[in-house]
Amino acid sequence: MENVYTLVKRFYSQNGRANIFVARTLIERYLRAAAWRGRSNEDLCTDWYCIEDFLTVIQRRDDSLARLFIRIDYLALFFRYADAHIDRRPLKRHAEDYFARMRAFLNYLEDTGDYDIDIGELDADLEMFYITGRFRLPERVEWEEIDGLTIEDIEEDERIEMEELNIQLNDLLHRIGEYFRVPAYQLDIGRAATIYTGGLYDMNEYEHASEEEKETFWLRFWDYFFFDYHLIATDETPIAHYSDRTWDELSYDDRQIIGDLLAARFAVLAVTEEYDDHVVCRDILRDEEVVLPHPDIPGTLSKSILFGHICDEGMMMLNYITAIPASKRLQKRIGDTIQREYKLFRMQAPEATMDDFLEREAALVRHTIHVLSTLAQLDVLPRRLLPAAIPRKINPRVCAEELGALQIIADKIGFSRHSQVLMCELFLDYAQSDLARAQTAETLTATIFLFAEINDIDLSPITELYHVVGSDQKTVRAALERMRAALGCVTYDPRYLGEEGFVTMLYSVVHGKAGF
Repeated sequence: MENVYTLVKRFYSQNGRANIFVARTLIERYLRAAAWRGRSNEDLCTDWYCIEDFLTVIQRRDDSLARLFIRIDYLALFFRYADAHIDRRPLKRHAEDYFARMRAFLNYLEDTGDYDIDIGELDADLEMFYITGRFRLPERVEWEEIDGLTIEDIEEDERIEMEELNIQLNDLLHRIGEYFRVPAYQLDIGRAATIYTGGLYDMNEYEHASEEEKETFWLRFWDYFFFDYHLIATDETPIAHYSDRTWDELSYDDRQIIGDLLAARFAVLAVTEEYDDHVVCRDILRDEEVVLPHPDIPGTLSKSILFGHICDEGMMMLNYITAIPASKRLQKRIGDTIQREYKLFRMQAPEATMDDFLEREAALVRHTIHVLSTLAQLDVLPRRLLPAAIPRKINPRVCAEELGALQIIADKIGFSRHSQVLMCELFLDYAQSDLARAQTAETLTATIFLFAEINDIDLSPITELYHVVGSDQKTVRAALERMRAALGCVTYDPRYLGEEGFVTMLYSVVHGKAGF
């Protein structure tokens, strides 16, 4: 076997143009470093065979792409390498080895600081071997780089791909919407509409709205429903639920899109710089800089806030984004108010991050932004002394039977899975102070009524609820008052406030309905 440096020298003598992309000295330095670590000449030759194919193809590009290694088909390069250097049908170890060698080489180039490399392309092509969940050789692909390929060619290809992606995305979202437009999910659709519209729903106004306004309403609603709403029975978002139930029936492209959608996060962004193709923003809740493709929104976005879902992994996609004019002062008020809401949320989830808060309470954040930006509202939160959080000391297993019964009853009434969790927290907090009384029929029933009162939910029409576990109205009301006093519960108590409750609290302040 020839010495690896002889192979490198021969290649560069025959392909001088490759020096423009990766200088021979860089290659030799990379190989020498590996040799010093004790790797054999045979092993180094295998490294070189992988690199050689890469250079053979990449050198056909225009000089403008000499330091920008993007839009590279590593799967096709693997098949080229396999044809020349693997004397059998490629196995898992061959593919893993090839991609590991290419990753090490590309990381080496990137570490020089002279190259811009999309490692994500390498990862995506390796994933093609595992589409079914286990290793399987994908269909063979061919790739011959276009002679003289320029950055303009790549940008045009990306534009066409984005158009195709948007078509695929819209088709997938339409199918997800159809999946939930069946009787089994009608309660969820109704509940989602109630949370989404909050205290602003006006059927008469909707009927007289223009078609464009109606379309905008439904686009925003479905964006909320798919990504932020939590299903009553499972507490999953509809996107996650659909993915879990239909994964085996989805195409590879649909799975890729679903994966990116699941990685999307809700964000509130202040635009700091605006360009033709992208905007630079500051995430006012996470204090991060975010660079995004320019949203398809008319008018200038400077002095604006954007909010909605961004997907900054995978395909770097924007979903439905809302833009509102916002001065620096308004931006600060919005940010400060949401931080106060986050503080309230942490009274029921002390370890919650901002991401956790936004995943659970995006509806509250949407309403907060709307109210502060359109109603000239100075404040949307109650100003009052809040009860203290109660450290958990009791073992929930002590009350396993009561908690099970509580969840069964709450489920029958229609409370969501998340509300049931909060209801159990309410019960356990009281059980810590008076376990004997907590383990009675009247306290179980009182827990449901107290939780409903805290969240401004009217259970008075369900008169039979007082008797479900063998109690009566008078005894239950007495137990409820004992619980309220022992825990120091207040209206819209943040320790036990559900998604509906947070939104209702906001509008009770806005409309002056609560005496805080």
